Amino acid sequence: MIDACRLYCGGNSKELKFIDEFDRTYRSVDAIRWYSKQCFVYKIVNKALRCEDINQLHLFRFFIGDLSESLAREHKKILFSNQKLLNVYRGVKLSNDEFNKLKEANGKLISTNSYFSTSQCRLQALAFAKKPTEQDDLSYVLFEIECNIEELGENVIFADITNFSEYTQEKEVLFDLGTSFRIENIINEKQLWVVKLKATNEGRNIVQYYVEETRRETEEKSVIIMFGRLLCDMVQYQKAELYFEQILIDPNGEDIAWIEHNLGRVFQSKGDWKKARECYNRAYHRMIKVNPPRTKDSAYVLNNIGSILHDQEKYYSSNHIYIARSLNNIGNILTDQENFDQALDFHRQALEIRKNYYGDDHIDIAQSLNNIGTILRSHGEYAQALEYHLQALAIREKLYPPDHIDIAQSLNNIGNIFSDLENYEEALNFHQRALKIREKFYSNSHIDVAQSLANISIILNKQNKYDKALDFQRRALAMKEQHCTNENLDVVDISNNIHDSQRTYDSRKHAACTIL
Repeated sequence: MIDACRLYCGGNSKELKFIDEFDRTYRSVDAIRWYSKQCFVYKIVNKALRCEDINQLHLFRFFIGDLSESLAREHKKILFSNQKLLNVYRGVKLSNDEFNKLKEANGKLISTNSYFSTSQCRLQALAFAKKPTEQDDLSYVLFEIECNIEELGENVIFADITNFSEYTQEKEVLFDLGTSFRIENIINEKQLWVVKLKATNEGRNIVQYYVEETRRETEEKSVIIMFGRLLCDMVQYQKAELYFEQILIDPNGEDIAWIEHNLGRVFQSKGDWKKARECYNRAYHRMIKVNPPRTKDSAYVLNNIGSILHDQEKYYSSNHIYIARSLNNIGNILTDQENFDQALDFHRQALEIRKNYYGDDHIDIAQSLNNIGTILRSHGEYAQALEYHLQALAIREKLYPPDHIDIAQSLNNIGNIFSDLENYEEALNFHQRALKIREKFYSNSHIDVAQSLANISIILNKQNKYDKALDFQRRALAMKEQHCTNENLDVVDISNNIHDSQRTYDSRKHAACTIL
């Protein structure tokens, strides 16, 4: 920053002395005092803000941050005072073109792109407006600005900086960056135009809405990164590109992966797919290589890579087998979210593509049939669910060896449906077959084996075979306790079932003894 200031001021010895003093003595609390001086700080910062010079703004970002924070602190003094209204003034000369644009905006919002200096003294502002000039194509304008302190609160920041200024007679009030005003009226008073403005938080509300929507959409928390994103959304692609490239040079703790992702968005918006893809690839690898991987964040990057491939027409036809895989995965996620209706739709689409692609028998078709059957069971449509699971089982038994674990899954699912239908003999048969395969497949105790044992115990209990039910429940509990905590719902359920079965078994046994 200091080197850039020296370069800007060239051989101006007066300004170079100010720069040396600034370099030696500047502290954050001095920001207002330095800005109010008629020296290089005011000139360079205002020029960078008005021209939206990203390079200069990046160099001065810490000073700009200090100045805005200082204004916010001073603004609180106004809030804590008993003053309810503040009227301030600003006298300027505008080109006729600029003033015509201002007249067209009558009744609308306008916003400043830099700090906005005003005076509490109307005569002082009027003198600025009427100061003689040799130019003919100018309009003399006096802004009269009303600030309702109670209404604005902390939403619009302005501060009385008289005590920081070398020109105390101006009674200067400085507004923060991006302050919004509504043009209430424009009045012609002889050779002077009086523009009545009212400070408003409407512009801040619009910005806040953008920030909240962006955070909700991307969970992005960095204001630094969101500003660059805003530039891109405003179609300021060149500025956004320069901005993100500057941050990459000196990230200062910002998330590099997100910076590269947003730089990729800029290139994608410009139609430079090659550079966009390079940025996305770097961002994705950064997110995946950390421990634990940032899977959720990487999904945003993959989505944008997919968008580029779509723009380049590098995508599969709607009936391609890979589309079925994606449809199946989406259906599984929707099922986990208990959004069963949508999940069923995605799984049926996947099944249709797979049948058209593979024909009648394929493992992927069995997978889709299994998924559809599971959802139909959750809907209570047991007959249809059974039909789908039986089809899945038939394919798996045809294509897999008889002790394959996926066959056990189908047998287990069919057993559950027969149990729902209260056909306990069939249910027991299928669960016993599932258990046999699972015990053979898993050498040690496994959660799936425990589940089969628990399912069998429930059926035996329904059949009043309490002693056998107890045996299976205890075996299931012993296995599940190895894999789950005591607070796990499955463990609690099995424990409760054991107590219930034991109580029933004991009461039946006692009754039998009494009869004897």
